[in-house]
Amino acid sequence: GLFDDDRTAAAATKRAETLVASDADLLARARDAFATHLRAYASRAQANQVDDAAEKAALDRAFHVRKLHLGHAAKAFALSENPREVAARRRRVADDAKLAHHKAAKRVKPTMVGMTTRVVGGAKLTQAAAAAADVMVRQRRHPL
Repeated sequence: GLFDDDRTAAAATKRAETLVASDADLLARARDAFATHLRAYASRAQANQVDDAAEKAALDRAFHVRKLHLGHAAKAFALSENPREVAARRRRVADDAKLAHHKAAKRVKPTMVGMTTRVVGGAKLTQAAAAAADVMVRQRRHPL
């Protein structure tokens, strides 16, 4: 009957959530898929090719992203965690990646043997790079 179908669906959902939660790769993919789905859902209005204004208005009302139940959408991707946690984790990962990239860009590159260097603004630069930095500072194009 109807209740048997509900129990079967609930059991299948729970098994999928357990499987996804136990596999880091699957969990990362589910989170990415969930975020991609939300971006696509939210951008649907801009990509809408409907010419009829009444039809466009009806679609906008039916598919308004703020009316989407994020918990139900997360369940569709076998995510048992709170959708806000998913979004916060994705932001932290993106911020960490930006920070790592920024730190890598600031690292001192090894200089060629015999090249003279000078420390400018806490960074070890070749004489040519230091001279270029001095010019930029004089021209107020770089805040050293």
